[in-house]
Amino acid sequence: GQTRAELKLMGKQEQSEVNKERKRVERILRTRRGWPLFRDVFMLSALTEDGVDKFKKYLLDEAKPGDWLFGSDVTTDLTPSQLVKQAIQGKILEYLPKEVPYTIEQSTEVWEVGERGELKILQNIHCLRDSHSRMVIGEGGGVVRRIADEVSIKLMNIFHCDVVLRLNVKTTK
Repeated sequence: GQTRAELKLMGKQEQSEVNKERKRVERILRTRRGWPLFRDVFMLSALTEDGVDKFKKYLLDEAKPGDWLFGSDVTTDLTPSQLVKQAIQGKILEYLPKEVPYTIEQSTEVWEVGERGELKILQNIHCLRDSHSRMVIGEGGGVVRRIADEVSIKLMNIFHCDVVLRLNVKTTK
């Protein structure tokens, strides 16, 4: 094995090489003029936080005072139906493998307020293949039920009312 002194020396040499490489890259970036639409380029390190203070200062210097685009009561610029689709898509991404979530489309069939003020939503989940539909449904309907239950809770928090969400899984070819 190697002694501590040898390991320390090797570490210093490696750090010296890293510093040389960083300086070489900085030199190249300072003289590079081939990035249209960029006025400044920053070298940052999340590990060592190199350059972070300089970047923060730049952002503060460039910030311009002005009116807010949205009022303080606005939490998103998405429509309610977009919020529902996003919430469902998030759970589909969480529970389904590989390419399946990216091949699924959604459409809203029912959107109504019930007699007690609850929001009733029937969302169609369109799958390209029968095998994908079976994955979305899951054994005994377990996956689609779990997605609907978890999304319903999320939507209750978003819309501040009870939500009855039904998901209808279809294969569309």
